[in-house]
Amino acid sequence: MRFKFMATKEKQSVQAVVEIQGHQYVVHPAMKLRVSRIAGEAGTPIELKNVYCVIDGDAVKLGKPAVPNAIVQAKIISQQRGAKVITFKYRPKARSRVKKGFRASETEIEITNIKA
Repeated sequence: MRFKFMATKEKQSVQAVVEIQGHQYVVHPAMKLRVSRIAGEAGTPIELKNVYCVIDGDAVKLGKPAVPNAIVQAKIISQQRGAKVITFKYRPKARSRVKKGFRASETEIEITNIKA
């Protein structure tokens, strides 16, 4: 296989590079991943149409920029919040201390099917 970053321990039948909320992920069927928040309730099916590459065995389909008629189907498992990130700014001799926290909203999705 040409692409080392897509190699996994078990050989998957189909893999794809898909864009979700501005980030690119290498996915395969039955894979679960957390992404930035996608609107919808748990159990709602979604279709991801920005598919940049589809690998099926030795056949590789590359898009310019997206593969035409390729769709990755997924379903929303849950909506949750990520881990808290704390920032602390300290300025010596100025008696200035600022502590802020942030938790991103995340959606856990499961890839159900890849159509190319």
